[in-house]
Amino acid sequence: MKLFLLIIFSIMQTHASEEWYNYERIMLIKSKSNFILDEGLITYSKSNKWYIPLEDLFDSIGANYKYNKNERVIQGFIFKKSNVYKIDLNECVLYLKNRKEKFECNDFIPLEDYLLLSTPVVEKLIDIKIKIDSLSSSMTLEYHSLFPPEEKEKRSERKIGKAKRRAIFPVEKNERDWIDGFNFDQDISGDIYRSQSGDSRGAIRHETSLSAEFLKSELYTDYRGVDRKQESFWLSLERNDYRNRIFGDVGLSEVKVVNFNLPTTNLVGGGQKLTGIYFSNRSLYKASNFTKEDFSGPLEKDWEVELYQNDILIARELGTAEKQRYEFNGVDLYYGMNRFKFIFYGPKGERRYESKNLNITDAFIEADKLVNVAGAYGFDENDKENYSLSLSKNLFKRVQFELNTVKSYEYTTGVTTNYFGGSLNTFLNSTLLDLNYINDGENRAIETALKFNTLGVNTNLSYINNSGVKSSILGHSNPVDYSWNANFLLPLRFIKNLQTFNRISYKKKIGIDDNYTDFLNRISLSIRNFYISNSMSVENTIFTNEIFTRYNFGKSSFKFKNRWGKEGLRDSELSYTFSNRKKNSYSSALVYAYEQSTTNLRFRADRRFRNFFAGVSLDVGNKGDYGAGVNLSYGLVYDEDTGINLYNKRTTEYSNIKASAFHDLNGDGIRNDNEELIRDVEFYRLSGNERESTNHTGYAFFSFVQPFSPTDIKISLTNIQNIYLRPKTLGKRVWGRVGKTASVEFPLQIEGDIEGEIDFIDGNKRKKITANLVSNGKILKRIHADKDGYFYSGGIKPGKYTLKVICDDCDGRVFEKTFNMPKEGDSLFLEGVRI
Repeated sequence: MKLFLLIIFSIMQTHASEEWYNYERIMLIKSKSNFILDEGLITYSKSNKWYIPLEDLFDSIGANYKYNKNERVIQGFIFKKSNVYKIDLNECVLYLKNRKEKFECNDFIPLEDYLLLSTPVVEKLIDIKIKIDSLSSSMTLEYHSLFPPEEKEKRSERKIGKAKRRAIFPVEKNERDWIDGFNFDQDISGDIYRSQSGDSRGAIRHETSLSAEFLKSELYTDYRGVDRKQESFWLSLERNDYRNRIFGDVGLSEVKVVNFNLPTTNLVGGGQKLTGIYFSNRSLYKASNFTKEDFSGPLEKDWEVELYQNDILIARELGTAEKQRYEFNGVDLYYGMNRFKFIFYGPKGERRYESKNLNITDAFIEADKLVNVAGAYGFDENDKENYSLSLSKNLFKRVQFELNTVKSYEYTTGVTTNYFGGSLNTFLNSTLLDLNYINDGENRAIETALKFNTLGVNTNLSYINNSGVKSSILGHSNPVDYSWNANFLLPLRFIKNLQTFNRISYKKKIGIDDNYTDFLNRISLSIRNFYISNSMSVENTIFTNEIFTRYNFGKSSFKFKNRWGKEGLRDSELSYTFSNRKKNSYSSALVYAYEQSTTNLRFRADRRFRNFFAGVSLDVGNKGDYGAGVNLSYGLVYDEDTGINLYNKRTTEYSNIKASAFHDLNGDGIRNDNEELIRDVEFYRLSGNERESTNHTGYAFFSFVQPFSPTDIKISLTNIQNIYLRPKTLGKRVWGRVGKTASVEFPLQIEGDIEGEIDFIDGNKRKKITANLVSNGKILKRIHADKDGYFYSGGIKPGKYTLKVICDDCDGRVFEKTFNMPKEGDSLFLEGVRI
């Protein structure tokens, strides 16, 4: 065993040295007022320094950037043209206005596609303070004023009188097809197990998933089984539209048929799998109410997900073979920005991140003309009828009123119950007030809640009074009679990155004389990539204490977990995982587990090939039992234009994007047969900093795109030979759909530019002048001229034009100059402009 461990650690050291960085992290970039500047900027850490892609950061905050690779010089201006800067990478010198500063040459890392700059140099360059929270994968930029995108948003809010998020780039519409491509995943493993008595058994476990656009909707199916026995099956056909335009003016945003999960209802519960139909007209990109939110999604066996709210860990779930899904229901929302971060950890060393932001303010609730509707009807896995219907209306821009009815079958008691109820929510300054009511025909339950933020502490106080209603939330046997509850999200300011989450509940149950005091206290600390937490809880008199530690270093991860009860140690787990991100890489895990009187040593080694994962596993128990297995997994994406794309991870839960560019010869914005796609054009996805170039098919392909959320694709003009071949817009926004490959086309047209200097006859350069670009007697655009007479104008298509200059302070003197913009484009300097 010692020799085996020595070999494993030598492999880890060898592969770890192949990477120039210690680890990478996708960061949420925000201002000190929690304005989101970038939802996913990839950053790197090396030798205790963080490095940021400078071009992408500047694009997010609104700074000017120009990088001359040949001269190794970066220059531009910070927010204002007077705040010019220059970075000389040859001399490692920063010039900012009249200031010159030397920096370490290892503070920048030039890569093939982009340049990384360390955070200390970025702080000097922009005059900001950067605070990094590696626990929540967020980076806060503290600036003495508003960043330009932030200032623009504030102006637009004042102008339209309400908060409104506007797309930076125009949305690319993707028509729906009856059948269009597909994503396909398969995971196969063979296991053999020998017990201490000598009995042996083997099994083949398999999972197959498929997602595609089918019947102009999103099809998703997943089949899991052991040998010939089915473990689970899921089939869903969904239609999602962020514009709320399903069936036109009907205004639906979601329609689901076959399998779906029943929505959660306050004081009742939900989440069970149904076979039937679901429909809703609630928004896909903002909260449907301002008090609670449900989060759910697929979570494979042995995967782990952590949920952070406003940078504080509030929940954790582990994927199981039976459920393979995570559900965080009834998560409290607070006034202001609610930032949710999901961090997923896989058994092969995988890590991925997802985020969602819900902004709850006075302007959040609008007096919509339509009533918000969500309805579901179907049969559960016991073939019992279930349904729910919710109607909500926003009133006076401050009040939300909701009515609901639910029919639910509880398999543990075999009882079907019909519930009727509603809720009333409103604002009082920055305090949220919540009132919920439910009735089962005989008894009723009422919940009142008060949520507010004081001195950075998010607080939720609630009270439940129940006359006998039984539900998943209140309990089926001995339901809650009454309870007082309090939740606190508290960052402890005296130590950086020290936080605590507290939940206290004092309750009385029907049929039980004693009262219960339940509580959960979790205190956590993160220092760079080291995280430790201690959770102490009491639930129904059962005491549990858990200490949890995770340490990520390089491509390795160390995890330690211990749980105690009143009787002593319940279980303990010690694991180590190594994963290299190279194409031919390895991952391994060493796990120690203690449960009652059993000890298990588990090992798995996986090799990630270019297009699939393959690995082996070993499990040895202290009672003479052991098991071994092999596994194979891969993902596949098929598109009519790009063909088959193979991956070494799952694809069916994501959407795809193919980007292309063509020379728009006739200027109609539509690609015709004689307009070929251009090769080697670089595109990049702003969220995640992913860059791809068009290949022999003419497309740049992006997979693993998060569906039902906007994704911005930007074009780079670096590799386009004709510098005057330019797009109408530098980026486009795409709303992805599961299993769909969205197409983003960038028409390019020849556009030249002109510049010159107006010569004033009397020598006075402070005259009021007007310059217009005229074609065929029509004014196409007005050209700005500086006080010294200099003018510039771009975006001029090939053709014949006239520059018409009028001097308003010179008795209306007029000067006209005719010029031709050649068909291949040009930069023209117009001489002899006198007035």
